[in-house]
Amino acid sequence: GAKAAAITHGHPMGYIPAGMLSDIVDRCIYENYGSLEELVTASFEATEALFAGYEGMERFEEMIRLALELAAVPVSEDEGVEADEAAIREIGEGWVGDEALAIAIYAALRHKDDVKAALRAASNHSGDSDSTAAIAGNILGAWLGEYPEDWAEKLELAGTIRELADSMTDIAFEN
Repeated sequence: GAKAAAITHGHPMGYIPAGMLSDIVDRCIYENYGSLEELVTASFEATEALFAGYEGMERFEEMIRLALELAAVPVSEDEGVEADEAAIREIGEGWVGDEALAIAIYAALRHKDDVKAALRAASNHSGDSDSTAAIAGNILGAWLGEYPEDWAEKLELAGTIRELADSMTDIAFEN
């Protein structure tokens, strides 16, 4: 993932977050974890080891740790939306790769069983919200396997997307 992203994003904070995202998705599809938090933490540790010493890694590590910490803070239902907004403001606006991935990780972990809430959290901010929501959607789509039916049925090429996902799953379980 990082090598592919480096073609268009020459800066480490462009391709390292892309590499971690591809690793998270790969782990969702091909490995078994007890929780999404465990999976993201394992991916983060692997990313830290692989890219140790790269330009910007200290900030990248700070952003991902912050997302993990903020997602773990208990929040009441009444505080939900405001807590998400405050947490995302603390992380940043998502205009750079480390912030975008951190916002998506926060939203996915905070709302790991509710795709709609995760995507609302990841998209309701004044930064690069389409990117942060797309990244969160990738994580939760891979983790949960499918979106809520009332959303999935409205997707353009929904049948083709399902066929591709089924084919990936078939390959994963054959290996």
